[in-house]
Amino acid sequence: MQYYISEFWSLIIEYSPTLSGWRQTYNTVSLGIELETGGHFFKLFFTNQDKINMTQYLTGSDLTFNGNNLRFGFLISRIL
Repeated sequence: MQYYISEFWSLIIEYSPTLSGWRQTYNTVSLGIELETGGHFFKLFFTNQDKINMTQYLTGSDLTFNGNNLRFGFLISRIL
């Protein structure tokens, strides 16, 4: 889910439960912000996922989502 605060800033929340099939021990949770600057998108987020790939749906995490087990992620994308 993405909530736009202004034209340039937004909050991103993602929760990915695994209902059946292969998975790791915990469900994936990510919280972050996005800044858009004229075609570039900067995303800063905290997650318990150890594999980040925006083109695939990755399920499960090896860690719980709490203050001691968070990973910091940074992504840059551009639209042409």
